[in-house]
Amino acid sequence: MPRNAGIHVRTDPQTKTGAEQFFSIFGITISEAINIFLCLSRTIRAG
Repeated sequence: MPRNAGIHVRTDPQTKTGAEQFFSIFGITISEAINIFLCLSRTIRAG
C-alpha cells in the first residue's frame, strides 16, 4: 500500500499564512497538522 496519498485543499492566502505561522510555533507544517487531524479523527471514530 502506498505510504502517501494526495489531498488538495484550497483556502484564502490569509488563512494559509496564519496557519503556517501558528503551526510553526509547534515546529510542524500545515501538511503535518492536517495529517495529525486525520489520524486523530480516525482514532476517535474507531474508539
